[in-house]
Amino acid sequence: MRFRTTVGLGGKTATGLPVPDDVIGALGSGKRPAVWIEDAKKPDTSSARVAKTVAALRAGERSR
Repeated sequence: MRFRTTVGLGGKTATGLPVPDDVIGALGSGKRPAVWIEDAKKPDTSSARVAKTVAALRAGERSR
């Protein structure tokens, strides 16, 4: 999912990034974006992501 937003500035530092409610809802209860293996640009990166995901599933982890 992609969306556009603006960074809220307070003085010299960024203070906020508004995220639409539908995007937050799509993130699920963990409030973390899904990492898609197929988005990797290099085959090595894709292979590493597959291996990491399989290892996490074998260890009983449901999410990162």
